Amino acid sequence: MKEKQIMGISLPIFAVLAIIILGSTYVGLQNTGMIGCMAYMIVLGAILSTLGDHIPIVKDYLGGGSVVCIFGTAALVTFGVIPAPFVKSMKAFFTGPSDFINLALCALICGSIMGMDRDMLKKAAVRYLPVLLSAQICGAVAVALVGTLVGYGTREAVLFIGIPVMGGGLGAGAVPLSQMFEAATGVPAATILSKMTPAVSLGNAIAIVLAGLLGDFASKHPALTGNGKLMPSGQDELKEKARPKSSLDYGAIGRGLLVAVCFYVLAGAVHLAVPRFHRYAYMVVLLIIAKVAGLIPESCAEDCYYFYNCIIKNTSKLLLVGIGVALIDLNAVIQAITPLYVLLTAVVVFASLFGATVAGKLVGFYPIEAGISAGLCAVNMGGSGDLATLGAANRMELLPFAQISSRIGGSIILIEAGILVQILQ
Repeated sequence: MKEKQIMGISLPIFAVLAIIILGSTYVGLQNTGMIGCMAYMIVLGAILSTLGDHIPIVKDYLGGGSVVCIFGTAALVTFGVIPAPFVKSMKAFFTGPSDFINLALCALICGSIMGMDRDMLKKAAVRYLPVLLSAQICGAVAVALVGTLVGYGTREAVLFIGIPVMGGGLGAGAVPLSQMFEAATGVPAATILSKMTPAVSLGNAIAIVLAGLLGDFASKHPALTGNGKLMPSGQDELKEKARPKSSLDYGAIGRGLLVAVCFYVLAGAVHLAVPRFHRYAYMVVLLIIAKVAGLIPESCAEDCYYFYNCIIKNTSKLLLVGIGVALIDLNAVIQAITPLYVLLTAVVVFASLFGATVAGKLVGFYPIEAGISAGLCAVNMGGSGDLATLGAANRMELLPFAQISSRIGGSIILIEAGILVQILQ
């Protein structure tokens, strides 16, 4: 029988560590500085995430541990379970003077783009990217029209439902979007993110369910599917190259950090010169240009990917707890979820699927594979959503394309959002 573990640590040992950290916090022995905050956030995140990954329905359709971690933490803050001094300190660590969130976002954005194969990016731009753009345009137009017709509001429907659903998840999507919108509108990022987060989770659930239905539909209509292949012929031309195996290099993490913060600083300089768009939008553009043009050596790009994985694998639970503490107002979230909100979220997902399916057919893709990879994987919760969506459809072969939809698609949404928030505010 396999030993039960949390964070790769046996359950008894983890329990001892958790008791020490949480116990010292609640009896007032834990310091509220960076070390105390990180210890508390990591343990709490690990517990909530593990619970979420084992709750039926939640783990399969609603984002699993990630969603439970965010909303569970927000609930603990709302009901006063987390000591007030720690709430204040965690907010300061996450979004205040320590500004840990921007370091994490810097790693996410830089690593996700630099981690893509350069040749695949170029080829994707020729054929796959138009299909992805068709899905995004259909999603945005549909939610705008329906939002106007039902009285929800064009601006509200596009900015707070359509854009977040298509943004590639929470960490690299909704969170930077909320900060961009705060800079443009003056509305606090916490208020904005509380409106966006339910849409991201609902969109993920609807996408997974639709993927499962499409998988069943494909078995009855073989002419519309390639059974995991995107094209009738020449499929390998868009296949992602296998990442070469390399030995652990601690220095690579530091080099990746340097490149990532360099682009962050450069984007900030561009933002100061042309403040119309948010720093993250400029960072995305600069990274894509540098990657496609070959301005960054592959060794440096690999280092960025190392740094990205270091942040994701070691601080992901901490990040989720930080979002729940500092950026989610649970009362605002509850008020946001209405029948119209659910309807508009579903409209985005269905329209994205429709746009990708039609455009995919026009460029020579199998409609079902195009709809799943460029449509549904553009409206789920990023990497974990891609795996769940493709798993539901039994189309794991499409993972490289799903990553384009999540990574590059999410980056495009950041750029488009910077424009739209200026037009629609």
